[in-house]
Amino acid sequence: MKPNISIILNCYNGSKYLAECLDSIKKQNYRNFELIFWDNCSTDHSKKIFKTYKDKRFKYFKSKKNTILSKARNLASKKARGDWLAFIDCDDIWYPNKLTEFKNFFHIKNMGVLFSDYYILENKKLIKSKKKIKLNYFKNILKENYIFFSTVLIKKKYFFKVGMCDETLQHAEDYDILLKILKKYDGHFVNKQLIKYRVHDNNQSKKYKIESINESIYLLYKYKDNIEALEGLAKLILVLSYYFIKLKWKQ
Repeated sequence: MKPNISIILNCYNGSKYLAECLDSIKKQNYRNFELIFWDNCSTDHSKKIFKTYKDKRFKYFKSKKNTILSKARNLASKKARGDWLAFIDCDDIWYPNKLTEFKNFFHIKNMGVLFSDYYILENKKLIKSKKKIKLNYFKNILKENYIFFSTVLIKKKYFFKVGMCDETLQHAEDYDILLKILKKYDGHFVNKQLIKYRVHDNNQSKKYKIESINESIYLLYKYKDNIEALEGLAKLILVLSYYFIKLKWKQ
């Protein structure tokens, strides 16, 4: 049977939390999915951990060489057979109802992005996200990217129609794809915490905060004809200035 959802799990040396992530996928109440596990040339035990899962829906692919995440996501997505793409990182955890909560929206015409609220998991404590979700998603994510990518499902045909992830981006490819799709297609927010986003020292968003902000500024300049993009640019420039001042004081 053809899967309805293809879950994309890009992995590079993610063994520390991988079993928890895979367990949460296996426990999904919604069963009609496949897991595309894209091994980005890991040198740890990630492959060994994955191979312990004897589930026909779990499919292993090894990259020919290590690539940046945007390219890895594109390569993995080309292996997908489902109508929808879901994305998860090795250190994140889904609740069992994560996929089920979206099923009633799969057949809505022009629906491009489905997403939800989430919890932050930090030092074994759950913290509810403080993102305020407003309608007119495209204009509002120009002001601030409040959509957490591991909550997202994207209609696969639209993902390819807008050109997939921009492979010139190393840190803000998720923001880019959301902007491109929501500009043309509809979105829907499920107001439930459906995942746990784990915060730790090796989070890419944490390690490369300044680089991510710079790429987001670059993206918003493409939409500068929208007043909301100018508002978003002003916020990002302020945040960037704060980080530069903080770094200067540390020297």
